[in-house]
Amino acid sequence: MNSELFMSGIFAAGALAISLLLILIPLKVMSILTTPFSMKTFGIRKIRRWHSRTDTLANLMLWISVLFCIAAPLIPYSPIIYLVWIILTWLCTVSRAVRMTAVREKWKKLTVIFLIDLTFLIGTLAAIGAFNHYALWIRSFQFVNDLFDGTGRTAIYYLTNVQPAAYILQTLILIIPLVNLWGQFKYMRLENTFKASNIYTYILKSLLVIVVLFGAAFGGPKALERIYQVDENDRISNESRFHPLDREQLAERMKELEEQQRIEQERQASEQAAQEAQPEVPAEPAPEENPEQPVEEQPQNVEGQPENPEAQPENPEVQPEG
Repeated sequence: MNSELFMSGIFAAGALAISLLLILIPLKVMSILTTPFSMKTFGIRKIRRWHSRTDTLANLMLWISVLFCIAAPLIPYSPIIYLVWIILTWLCTVSRAVRMTAVREKWKKLTVIFLIDLTFLIGTLAAIGAFNHYALWIRSFQFVNDLFDGTGRTAIYYLTNVQPAAYILQTLILIIPLVNLWGQFKYMRLENTFKASNIYTYILKSLLVIVVLFGAAFGGPKALERIYQVDENDRISNESRFHPLDREQLAERMKELEEQQRIEQERQASEQAAQEAQPEVPAEPAPEENPEQPVEEQPQNVEGQPENPEAQPENPEVQPEG
């Protein structure tokens, strides 16, 4: 937990540092760089009935974003597509923030740009799985695979399996930053100011979105695993570096893991069978010690005679004189 929190803190601190560096770019330079993404007045039309205006382009972008996030696990290479899409969203939003004519104070405009950058960076890190080791993407792909193979078509599956809840959480994490940025893009195009009653409420709203994104991405997977009581072996490993880009890659990886597990089980079973089939060799009994035998005895030769010949007479038949 401490290492995960440390790495997530490093990512968040990096996002904060990059956001601070981006606001050091002069507004004139930023205005020139983002000109192709400002869209000018394209898509804005008047509604005569209500004497107001609407942004058809921004509405279209919002709907595309929501539908893409819902269908993301079905789309090949959806994490990469999402990354490209949210970068485009950020560029469009920043281009309108630079051009707010109703905001006169420079510090207010810089504050809006800073919070837009920070929302974009934290939202991107949360969406691509930097705060949860890609766990929500993996579970979302697995949920779609379960639907296709029939496992996820029963009611008990949704009550006992963590995959559907992980898919819903991942979809919300994908949607929130896109809807927030495109909503600001639309408001700034129509009103030429930031989307809040004043700068302080704008700061609070932006910080709330950032905290929700970080909390949902970092703590969401762990909370879901506790709620659904996921076994330790079935939890997404923090050391795993496998990042599938579509559900087919995940399915292939799962087959490989199942095959490796099957081979390992067969190996263990064969080793156990070999151990059971091997006859037991009785151990040789240790020689018994005779307590009456002296510790040190004179070495004897093969015939039982002392090895020192000088201790015996030369002719054993001749008796020595008395």
